[in-house]
Amino acid sequence: MNVFYRKLLPLLLLAGVGGVEAQAQPPKQAAQPLPALQAEIGRLQGALQKIVEATPEKARGELTGLGQQLDLLRQQKSPSALVYQLRNPFIEIELRAFIQAHGDAGKDFSHLETLWTAEKARFAPASRPAPAAPLLAALAEASENHAQKVYRAALPYGKAAGPGAGVYYLGEAEGNMAFHDFVARLTLPAAEKVPDAATLRSALESLEAEMQKGFAADPGGQELIQASALLKEARELLERDFRAGAALTLLRSRLELSRHRKGGAAASAASAAPAAEKAAEGSLIAPFAAMTTGEQDETARIVRADVIPLYQSFFRKNK
Repeated sequence: MNVFYRKLLPLLLLAGVGGVEAQAQPPKQAAQPLPALQAEIGRLQGALQKIVEATPEKARGELTGLGQQLDLLRQQKSPSALVYQLRNPFIEIELRAFIQAHGDAGKDFSHLETLWTAEKARFAPASRPAPAAPLLAALAEASENHAQKVYRAALPYGKAAGPGAGVYYLGEAEGNMAFHDFVARLTLPAAEKVPDAATLRSALESLEAEMQKGFAADPGGQELIQASALLKEARELLERDFRAGAALTLLRSRLELSRHRKGGAAASAASAAPAAEKAAEGSLIAPFAAMTTGEQDETARIVRADVIPLYQSFFRKNK
């Protein structure tokens, strides 16, 4: 996520999701994960090359980083970790392609409004079947929710900050919905049931209380802003009964909170965490467990100490 988007995040978080329910298109035939993911990386690399060619040389710095991310992802052998890590570069490339394709809409507000109206049906709330694998369902739900939220923010923000900013928001919406559509065509094992709403709500309230204590201890601090945004997103997903998406976002929130907690990860819990190889493909914890392989850095310690135990708590009462 680039600097411009981070500055706009507070407004995005205020934008609601609404509208008349639309009829969703049936998903295309499911694709096998690793071949489909590798093929998608190739498609994104081609799209990125076209973007690079159309970008002035002095503005290509961030594009180099995107290319490097895609190159690294080609080496990832876990489809769960790959699809999780693919989300950000996928959305960023689709966003940039959208802006290049619709640059004229940024010239004045009437052009932006015409484009926004033409895209309305794509982002209307609809009954969209979720993949069976909890991880894929979570990514699809989170992307759909974010796409609709940013879409609704695009027109008012275009009025307030200029039509170019509105086109940027539409590109962000398109990138998220395109990722939703891509994930919906994948298959991974249905490794577990999705946690129930009551369990997720309890976890959300506990994390929110921890965050509030952090803000109280450092009222002017900026370190918990990302965790706060993730917890707000988790609440939105839970309110829509997007439980897989809420669960994954809570795990992401736990990681962010622990990174900035005084004293770091709880080392005593690390020994109780399961080894990374025991995380089944398609499970909510699989992309986090992949972070514990190889060199044991601070992120790996936090995953073992805090993220995996939170994941385990989602299912504890069912054991």
